[in-house]
Amino acid sequence: MKTVFKAFGIFCLLGIIFSIFQTIVTLTYPDWTKSLTGIYVMESLSLIVVFGLSAYIGIRATEHTEPLKNVGFKTPLARRDALLITALTIAALPFVAYTEELNKMIPLPDIFITMEKMALAITERLMNTSSYSRLIINIIVIAGIPAICEEFMFRGWIQRRLTDAMNHHIAILVGAIIFSTIHLQFQGFIPRLFLGLILGYVYFYTGSLWASALLHFLNNAFATIAAFLVYNKVFSDDFESSIPLAIASLAISITLLYYIRKSAEKQNQRSLPN
Repeated sequence: MKTVFKAFGIFCLLGIIFSIFQTIVTLTYPDWTKSLTGIYVMESLSLIVVFGLSAYIGIRATEHTEPLKNVGFKTPLARRDALLITALTIAALPFVAYTEELNKMIPLPDIFITMEKMALAITERLMNTSSYSRLIINIIVIAGIPAICEEFMFRGWIQRRLTDAMNHHIAILVGAIIFSTIHLQFQGFIPRLFLGLILGYVYFYTGSLWASALLHFLNNAFATIAAFLVYNKVFSDDFESSIPLAIASLAISITLLYYIRKSAEKQNQRSLPN
């Protein structure tokens, strides 16, 4: 658990430093920080500094090794695994949608609701566009950067060190809880917890951070594209996942995770010397 406390401490420290920096920039250039460009830049910097840099500094400070090699950035992702991960991302969508509906039934304190509304206002400002160039920027900022920086932090550092100290199932669960909690968006806690579990198992089975980063990217990219299509009235946002569909989605997701594990085992056997 020392790894978790160290990670949390470095995360908080860089979070405070970035908050001070953000406050100074906001006071100095108030109009710029309220503009779309300012929001994009600050959102991107917060992910890179608070998550990506936290993980890099933390691994350097505690393991005294090369972070990019240790976490699995240099472990290639097989094409078969990439296809299975893509299928898994799609298969999990109905179950995620169902857990979102369940999550909304849980009453939250007023302060959490206020935080959710603030986050939603920023998200809607970024998402509500008819511009394809903005859509590409959204995919980079909302899907690409989080996929790399958050996976580096939560799977590459926290989960990996937890796995060294405890049963890997418990480590993945603890990592997923931390992942969902740190986002401070509790109306999406359950679906994000489920996503964290999937990301954790994909990373554990493959040993490649590109695997969990790909799944993270696809999940966020699909949501970004769907929001774009809904805003432009290509289709309506009235989809509701039923219990049978959610169960089928969960069953298919578990099956695909099994095949990802088997595929990774075959890859590992081929890489062993004869």
